[in-house]
Amino acid sequence: HYNARDVAIMRADLEGPDIILSSSSPSLEMLKLAKDKKINYLLTEDKSPAQIQVIDTRRKSYAYSKQDALISTTLQVALNQALENKSKALLFVNKKGFASLAHCNNCNFTLRCPRCNIVLTYHFKENELICHYCNHIQDAPMICPQCNSGYIRYSGSGIEKIESELHRLYPNAKIKRIERPQDIGINAADIFIASQIALKAKNISFDLVGAISIDNILNRIDFRSAEKAFSLLTGLLSLADKNFYIQTHLPTHYCFQALAQRNFNLFYDNELALRKQLDFPPFKHFIYIKIRGKNQDKTEERSKDLFEVLSKDSKLKAVNLACAQPAKLRDNYYWQILIKTVNPENSVKLIKGHLKGFTHSGVIVTIDTDPI
Repeated sequence: HYNARDVAIMRADLEGPDIILSSSSPSLEMLKLAKDKKINYLLTEDKSPAQIQVIDTRRKSYAYSKQDALISTTLQVALNQALENKSKALLFVNKKGFASLAHCNNCNFTLRCPRCNIVLTYHFKENELICHYCNHIQDAPMICPQCNSGYIRYSGSGIEKIESELHRLYPNAKIKRIERPQDIGINAADIFIASQIALKAKNISFDLVGAISIDNILNRIDFRSAEKAFSLLTGLLSLADKNFYIQTHLPTHYCFQALAQRNFNLFYDNELALRKQLDFPPFKHFIYIKIRGKNQDKTEERSKDLFEVLSKDSKLKAVNLACAQPAKLRDNYYWQILIKTVNPENSVKLIKGHLKGFTHSGVIVTIDTDPI
């Protein structure tokens, strides 16, 4: 595994030329180098003309016109205004399909992928349940496979459900779901709906951009979740000409406040302070040792054996051993060992030395330094 940015920096160091890195949301690693005066950093002026509004969806009575609404009243009013002015709007939804969870209302049985043990996503048009990790597809059942109850409940709001809601709210509007970057013909619709594919659009912008499901990125088990959410939002902001709306249950989070105040340093200062307090990158390096195998018991056993070996090395700081997230993918079971270090090059050499004497028949071990 490698990061193309780091390879570019290494080549520049070896071959002599200067290197320019450009981003609407620089990584924390680059910001740390800038603060340490190891690289030159130029923050250009924010030229986005869009007005930014964070919508607090915790206040149900204020935010929504009815209890089961998916689009807040504030955003509905803005969309109405955009349609009246014949403006173009884009809604960002970070979930595929119609519903993200299919379960029995009687026995609470949840339909999962047999290969990945991942909750299956329901797609309404095809009436199918799909795993977006291994592409396993099965027909949506009429009855519960476990208790034979006659009702399967579909929960969670995917991009298809938002599209259905828009058709209900705006029956006369042209609404288009974007599947590929080339689908974005600005005159093809009044309201566009897209996931992260919208960020790949070139030379196109919208009068109104709304981010509907951003909290699910912040709530992931990933220390970079806030950084990824902020990067995504700054990308969406660059597509907005007049208004940018963010629906969230976490309106006071510094990720949203930094955008609302147009003070990007507010985000970076808060995130760097948190990372420093926890001793996380960019203040230390992480090395993930990933172990995978077809046999669940054997994979777990060999993972524990390897963790015990690495823990005895006083030159390595083996932080923990845990099931990966997700724990099963494509019929393989995954475990991972986390190593924290200030010198990843020496640590990787030590790890490889231990692996030479480690028998791991039936499992595959990989080393990922500074994983993203």
